[in-house]
Amino acid sequence: MIRINQLTKKIVKLIKEEKNDDRAFSDREVTFFRFLTKYRQSKKPTGAQLFDTIKKNLPVFGFNPDSLTHYVNIFTQNYRADGKYSETLVSDLVDYSGMKPKKITNVNAREYVNNLKPFKGSNLEGKWEKDYRGDWGYIVTSYGWYPIYIYKYKKWFEVDSRYSSSTGKQMSKARPTNSGDGFVNLSGREMEKVRNGVDVDEFMGSKSKSFTESIDKLIDSNTVERVRMGWYPRLRVTFTYTGVRINSGVPEISVNVSNVEKIVDNKLDREAGDFFNDEMNGVTKEVLEDLLKGYLSNKWYQEFGESEGKFNKKLVVNVNYER
Repeated sequence: MIRINQLTKKIVKLIKEEKNDDRAFSDREVTFFRFLTKYRQSKKPTGAQLFDTIKKNLPVFGFNPDSLTHYVNIFTQNYRADGKYSETLVSDLVDYSGMKPKKITNVNAREYVNNLKPFKGSNLEGKWEKDYRGDWGYIVTSYGWYPIYIYKYKKWFEVDSRYSSSTGKQMSKARPTNSGDGFVNLSGREMEKVRNGVDVDEFMGSKSKSFTESIDKLIDSNTVERVRMGWYPRLRVTFTYTGVRINSGVPEISVNVSNVEKIVDNKLDREAGDFFNDEMNGVTKEVLEDLLKGYLSNKWYQEFGESEGKFNKKLVVNVNYER
């Protein structure tokens, strides 16, 4: 039995060594990195300029814009002046997970977070961790406890609570600027789940379910919302939710608008005209629906688990008008 176990260990070791001798980059990645190498050598760009170039050219070379952080870091950490990226093996790859954290002031935290480098500031820390599944993640914590930012699965996750004014200040100084298409916004408990290795696809599915269930409750209770929105024009809109669904990842909300009032100088304009008879000057259905979409995006993006901008681009709003 002992000899069999020893033989098994040898086989596993050989498989791992063979895997580590595989090419690190695909042909497309090799072509992309050669392009970036020529750009870096000819233009001698700053870090910000290189970042912008990678961001601009990701879709040109057929890569998902959401992988921006991944490719910024894998290129900068594994740069080859000779451009022979086809010769880079898995065993050659460089990463920062084994680096000792550098002591810094919090004002410099963003630079380290952008580059996924370990650091220790004043009650603020960035480090690499491996979860129980064996997946690595870059974790930024406040007071050694609260994960405020996580980079994992080629995504940035951000906690939706500031906990305290001091943690809020830490977040503003550490917030990464290379988040590509935005952050996945999560509660503190949800951040811990991602940190510990909960399956992200299953997890985001539960976020979608929570989003639809929350609006379904408002539909069942026939909850009426009366909300001020916009500035020029400034309106007070009364509406109820009538439907919600997620169609192929696209959130869709249906509402019924029962009243639209115009506000001037913080007072209701009684002479503004009847919106339902197309008499309200400067206020069309298109204007109103744009304002409603902005309001609903701001209200529901965290529940859905995406950045406000990303959610706004996806969101479909169906509006019915009935008093």
